[in-house]
Amino acid sequence: MDDTKEHKVVPIKQKWNPKNPLCPKHTTNNCDLYCKHCDDPICARCLLSGEHDQHKKMDIFERK
Repeated sequence: MDDTKEHKVVPIKQKWNPKNPLCPKHTTNNCDLYCKHCDDPICARCLLSGEHDQHKKMDIFERK
């Protein structure tokens, strides 16, 4: 039997845990912001990358 675990991809809304919002791209960073355009949580490293410069962002804990 293979030692790897099976993973299931689900929409971010299903797996979101607001008590521990970790960045999906930078897994050691907590997310403080949410990019409305990309529909993704973002951390400081994401913000500094410039990828979300022209996107609307909001506080991660205000997201409904």
